[in-house]
Amino acid sequence: MRSAAIYEAIVPSNIAFIKYWGKKQQELQWPANDSISMTLDSLHSKTRCRFLPTAPDHAVTLNGSYLTRDSGPGAKIYSHLDFLARELNCQDKLEVSSSNSFPTGCGIASSASGLGALTLASIATWFDCSTIDDFRTKDISYDRLIDYARMGSGSACRSLTGGFVQWIKGDHPDHQKVVQLYDQEHWRLNDTVVLFSQKEKAVGSTEAHRLAWSSPLFAPRLAYLPERIQQVKDAIAKQSIKTLGPILEQEALEMHSVIMSANQPVFYINQAASEFLAWLIQRRKEENLSVYFTIDAGPNIHLIYESAQQSRVLELIESYETITDTLTDTVGSGPQLRKFKESSE
Repeated sequence: MRSAAIYEAIVPSNIAFIKYWGKKQQELQWPANDSISMTLDSLHSKTRCRFLPTAPDHAVTLNGSYLTRDSGPGAKIYSHLDFLARELNCQDKLEVSSSNSFPTGCGIASSASGLGALTLASIATWFDCSTIDDFRTKDISYDRLIDYARMGSGSACRSLTGGFVQWIKGDHPDHQKVVQLYDQEHWRLNDTVVLFSQKEKAVGSTEAHRLAWSSPLFAPRLAYLPERIQQVKDAIAKQSIKTLGPILEQEALEMHSVIMSANQPVFYINQAASEFLAWLIQRRKEENLSVYFTIDAGPNIHLIYESAQQSRVLELIESYETITDTLTDTVGSGPQLRKFKESSE
């Protein structure tokens, strides 16, 4: 008889310092370039799974709403469950309940944390894994889990490792790997997300990846990235925010320039965010404050700074009259997994 237990995975989001932008091969989730990210802590997805013994299909809810196979986020979730079931030869259907601790689909990497959590929770349920270490006892290596998560969402592979992470594209889709450059204790950095929109973006990242190749700026970006990647790695190694910060900003603006110059331009950065960036650049100079921005595929601004400066940075943000909401997080240790009885909370 199948266990009535619930398996819960908590996987954090991550913020890319070097962006994953463009895919060399869509079906195998092979990126056009290496990327580097910082795994976050409290900005996470929580996914619970349990068996549905006689059900004809999986049942999925996201943030309290039931999802069908033909809905936007539902299509991606059901597709990934089907992929995992085929790869692992698991026929049992699952009840999946997922929630995010932050707004979904607006440039805070909810697909990375969400598909990462779905991967861990579903496989844990099928194979009765109570902890992450238990996967190894079932002959499922952690590298294999990372590969499975990547097939759901490319950047999910980075969220399965804590601290500062590099996703190496390799010279073939099968040669990709994820490595931890440093753990979360190496350098205490914060990420304060300034929210300018909590609406799901009109153009998803998958489509934006496809369009990137049509930009005349894309090939020059790829040619220069190896040098920039080394610069970021050196800055992290030396814990130099004044070296890292300007590179983060250049990288973010370049990524958005690529998608804005595609044959079907996409504009993620709205006017309110642009006005805030202009204000930030001026005020941080006046305050002599080392706080720098980066932007993923959405309108919301991520501010990166050393944790010791948190009170000064938050005070600065609060002085901007039109800010309505922020989320502050720090570098985190990576995923968590647990098993508990159905009646337990």
